[in-house]
Amino acid sequence: MDNPIRLYDNVLVGRRKTPISKPNMEVGTDGKTPITHALESSDVEDAPELFEQYRAYAELLDFNPNLILYGPPGTGKTFATKNIIEAIEYTFSKRYIPFVQVEREERVRFITFHQSYSYEEFIEGIRPQLEEDMKQDEAGGEIRYRVEPGVLKKMVEEASAQIIKAESESSGISGAEFIHSGSRVWKVSLGRRNSDHIYNQCKAGKQIAVDFLDHIDLTDKSYDEIYSLLENERDDGAQKPTMDANTLDTLINQMERGDIVFVYDGPRTIRDIGVITGDYAYIKGQVAPHVRPVAWLKEFTEPADIYDMNGGVSLTLKTIYELPRIHMSDVQKLIGISNDINKTVKTQQHQQKPYYLIIDEINRGNISKIFGELITLIEKDKRQTVSTILPYSKKPFSLPRNLYIIGTMNTSDRSIAMLDTALRRRFVFAEMEPDYAVFEQNTAKVGSVELASLLRSLNEKISEKLDRDHRIGHAYLMDVLTIDDLFKSWYYKILPLIAEYFYNDVAAIQSVVGTKFFEKSGSMRFLSTQPSDKDTVSDFEKALLTLYKGIED
Repeated sequence: MDNPIRLYDNVLVGRRKTPISKPNMEVGTDGKTPITHALESSDVEDAPELFEQYRAYAELLDFNPNLILYGPPGTGKTFATKNIIEAIEYTFSKRYIPFVQVEREERVRFITFHQSYSYEEFIEGIRPQLEEDMKQDEAGGEIRYRVEPGVLKKMVEEASAQIIKAESESSGISGAEFIHSGSRVWKVSLGRRNSDHIYNQCKAGKQIAVDFLDHIDLTDKSYDEIYSLLENERDDGAQKPTMDANTLDTLINQMERGDIVFVYDGPRTIRDIGVITGDYAYIKGQVAPHVRPVAWLKEFTEPADIYDMNGGVSLTLKTIYELPRIHMSDVQKLIGISNDINKTVKTQQHQQKPYYLIIDEINRGNISKIFGELITLIEKDKRQTVSTILPYSKKPFSLPRNLYIIGTMNTSDRSIAMLDTALRRRFVFAEMEPDYAVFEQNTAKVGSVELASLLRSLNEKISEKLDRDHRIGHAYLMDVLTIDDLFKSWYYKILPLIAEYFYNDVAAIQSVVGTKFFEKSGSMRFLSTQPSDKDTVSDFEKALLTLYKGIED
């Protein structure tokens, strides 16, 4: 692109008069200037015909990961987001990946902003805890509330898991491929205080281990079976073996491949982070024979303090339990993945699959209320480098670099005037205009009516009478194949839209669409689509021809 900053265009510094062109660049002498290569058929098999033009937007998102597509209604803004995502995928993988595959991998989310959309839905909020066994009767009862992540925070966790997985694999850590967005985080104690022999066994053998019932193989044993075995081992009057049974059941039946383990050091600290890479195994002869294999992601030279990450809750001596307050974004920070995007090895970046949040009608929401402190964190140079404390969970929060935010904005909507200034500074804006060339690629003419000429004439008159933001997009005529299709689209889509633009001003409406479609009272007049015996062209077609030819055929 000649200059990506020019694409900020009209919202900030005045409307751009020409559509975005396909980039055509050469490599500079410094060897750093980005270049757009023509796509070979072997590289982009079954890709859309217009795939190349969307690579301009992909390059723009590399310049700034926050993009807003704006334009009149019907210009294909929401549709374009799918093609843009395919173009970004090609940039990362060097092969064509269809949008449906990205959807199957759950790496894209669509949401729509509206006047009632809230911060709690977008980032996080307090929600009542609904459980089937929770009852509240006349005598009273307890209703519990917990902090629930919103759609953006969920995507942050998924994108963070992808970064951990990709960069761990790049570092040669076998087993990192099991990490996923649903990986749970567990606290594990390896041995007892002042005794490191179990810990040393686990570190050397790449495992976590438990030493209860050390003479029995517990493969395929259920919780009840484990409990019975433990109970038989206890002397009469001894404490019930509930805690030990829970520990063994968790190790054997609840932990899964890809789960993260934090090795306990103290009430606030941990000394290692690992990922579970296999199923339960019994290794006879070991001091702690019940094991799960792990790959060590991080071995701290000095214990790491996770007290704040854990919501200000201290760790306990219980051997194994889940840490629900710890998320993948926290794990990413603890592992210490590079925050400097420019220093990240390019091959590592390509392994980090991108995630996409598509916000339709982004200008219709209360931006300050919805984004909150996120408005600062979305900037490219603040991704993974700046964090803020969320008000509900009281935990630090930042955005990963592999999350792209793409918004769409209808310029005919009056709410665009209220677009938050802080949002404007942090997004790049690319205009999408009516594309008359699409009718040359599909149906150029329906009956006697040239669709491109009709649409162009309408938009010229609308721009003259009102402004260019209220033009009509090509999507209103894209599905028109017959006169009957054109009749329906004209009377039930286009005319109501124009009537809304010039509300209660019949003279202004007639100046755009002529006098044949509206009575002086403002009532719509329906013309026949059937030609008379003497004519080959219907009254409906004649009226449309008049709009762009100026005379009746």
